[in-house]
Amino acid sequence: MKKMILGATALLFVGTAFAQSGALAKNVALGNVIGANNDVFIDQTSDFGVYNYSEIVINGSNNFVDVDQLGGNDSYIVQTGSNNDATVMQVSVAGPLPSYQISNVDQLGNYNTADVYQGGTSNVSDVDQNSIGAVDMLENEANVLQGTTNAGSAGNSSVINQSGSANFVRHTQNGDDNEANSNQTRTGSSGLVVTLFHLGSHITQDGDRNFADVDQDGSNQISYVTQTATTGGGVMMYTNEATIIQNGENNRSEAIQGDSSPLLMDADNYLMVTQTNTTLPIGVGNVSMATQNGANSHIVNQNN
Repeated sequence: MKKMILGATALLFVGTAFAQSGALAKNVALGNVIGANNDVFIDQTSDFGVYNYSEIVINGSNNFVDVDQLGGNDSYIVQTGSNNDATVMQVSVAGPLPSYQISNVDQLGNYNTADVYQGGTSNVSDVDQNSIGAVDMLENEANVLQGTTNAGSAGNSSVINQSGSANFVRHTQNGDDNEANSNQTRTGSSGLVVTLFHLGSHITQDGDRNFADVDQDGSNQISYVTQTATTGGGVMMYTNEATIIQNGENNRSEAIQGDSSPLLMDADNYLMVTQTNTTLPIGVGNVSMATQNGANSHIVNQNN
């Protein structure tokens, strides 16, 4: 196993590193790794007016990337191969310029895992996982946590795209603007017992404006959406609002929308669930359940 530990402004393998002074200066770490069983660690800390930038491209299996960034942060990770793991932690700091976090993880292969934590103001996370063959166990897993322990949480957004026979995603967002998108496509076939569900999406949004969009294509899928409002939605435009589309048989959707307190009436709610059985011959039907506390609206379309 090869281990690489990279500091704030230095990168010792293929690529360059530099730091510049000035309001838009950056700590930069660039890397291109070919081979298996590599561990890459990047640790970047920016001072006032300096941003962190990390870009790592790995081609091979059984590789691990860990990126820790403090300040205004950009992280880009591309992993091609199987059994790869990417972990990104981005935390903001007080300073004269807006602190932001941007994370992009792109994984092509089977049995890959991506974990992203962003604590602080203007967060954006995008995870893309694509399997390259049908297998009989969990292929890819993505977990994104935004602002869960940071009081300064603000403009959260998370998008996760997955394709494969058995994938799992989890979005957890705490304050303020929120927005989560899960797009999962089941490809190939799997020998998993259908009650285990091949595709799973879990979205939890705790204040403020919320919005969740789930699109699952394939059978044996499950979607959980939990949304809590802490400020009024002003008659929609989020706080809460969820749209769930499931195509296939034996799919299940569960949603809970409400206020942080039963005494409040901040949540405007709204939920649209569309479940279409595209399996021929016609097979097992779909299930949708919803609990709403607020202004409400619940529309379910099921075609079997």
